Amino acid sequence: MRILFILIVVVLGPFSNILNAADNQRDVTHPCPLSDVTIESYLELKNAAPSDKYAPIRKINCYLKLLSDGKSDQAILVSLMSLGMPKGVYSAQEYSKFVEYLCVNKTKFLLDAMNLLDDASLNSVVSLLQNPLVTNSADIDYAMNTFRSEPSYATIVLRYFETEK
Repeated sequence: MRILFILIVVVLGPFSNILNAADNQRDVTHPCPLSDVTIESYLELKNAAPSDKYAPIRKINCYLKLLSDGKSDQAILVSLMSLGMPKGVYSAQEYSKFVEYLCVNKTKFLLDAMNLLDDASLNSVVSLLQNPLVTNSADIDYAMNTFRSEPSYATIVLRYFETEK
């Protein structure tokens, strides 16, 4: 566990500087229209039909604002999951253990973060959960099944159960 903490500190230390730099690089001519960006408000904006040709830029700026505000643990989680499985057996096992723990113990938190992933990253995390290295598959199945009827998580949960394990 200590190594995982060190790994997260090492990864997130420079990452915060990158986020601050990204915040400074935002396109100020098309700022995020949300005064307080949360996971929920970002998802609403992300899923809304584009109102004009600058809507995608505003969406990106809202995402950067979500990441750089530093008040969202989910933003950090999304960023870590977007990096994918680290190379090396031990690192891969620690990463898998981290994601599996979140799935079993903080399922809603993990699903909220998974809602923000691009399709390739989402498939990677779903595949990891389908083939856990540390956790019993039945525990992950139970955790995912708990949220099967929640509309905001239905796509992820169905992908988890429909994709061949």
